[in-house]
Amino acid sequence: MAGGEGQYTLQTYFVVTSQVKRGVVYSFRYRAINAVGFGEWSDVALVRAATMPSAPPTPYYISSTSTSIKLGFTKTDDNQGSKITHYSLMRDSGDLSSEITTQETDYNGQDLSYTVSLLDSGLVYRFTYHAHNEFGVSEGSHVLTLAASSLPLAPTDVTINWEGSSSTELLVEWKNPLTLPAKLITGYEILVVKKYSDYSFTVDVQENNNLSYLLTGLEHGLLYQLQVYAVNFNGKSLQPSTPVEYYVCTKP
Repeated sequence: MAGGEGQYTLQTYFVVTSQVKRGVVYSFRYRAINAVGFGEWSDVALVRAATMPSAPPTPYYISSTSTSIKLGFTKTDDNQGSKITHYSLMRDSGDLSSEITTQETDYNGQDLSYTVSLLDSGLVYRFTYHAHNEFGVSEGSHVLTLAASSLPLAPTDVTINWEGSSSTELLVEWKNPLTLPAKLITGYEILVVKKYSDYSFTVDVQENNNLSYLLTGLEHGLLYQLQVYAVNFNGKSLQPSTPVEYYVCTKP
């Protein structure tokens, strides 16, 4: 290796930058020299050309209940030269402001899924995932934010407010899911299908307290099918509302 015997320095460290292969273990020793001559060699130090691993991908949502959240994990794609020993899962206290420093100690560090239990119903938690090797712990993954809540049920009673509609617009209205807490709903998604064609689109309604939306740019006289999903921190309802169909027209 370049930088072997014959390299002299008064510094207390020496950086080897050439012909270093990632993950390989190298042997090093050093000795002192003065006007009289060389001292004895030090003991040999074994050093691996590696560092802390790269952060793993963000955990992903699998399922949840009012007091638990099941997460899935993906391993880091770069161990930075040192074998991954295990992973750790961290979370906050459910207030969206505390540090993400609470470790899930029951997670075994290897499984690709884990259920975080004994959470406070309705609180919103943030999670990060970390990789470990002999050099230390990686930076955390991107933060995943989820609520201790099951996915919402579908909204009900989807209908059209004809007073607010026109020949190219439909004012869609609906009611919150029958099972609350509605406070956990963050928005809605409307699925619009133009009947007897392959055309469809979705509309995101971000306001959680808005139970109506004006669909614009529709074709006069055509029949549209409408369904609404409720959305919370964890995703949208597994099933949409019961489909309803309306022609785009003005009130007679």
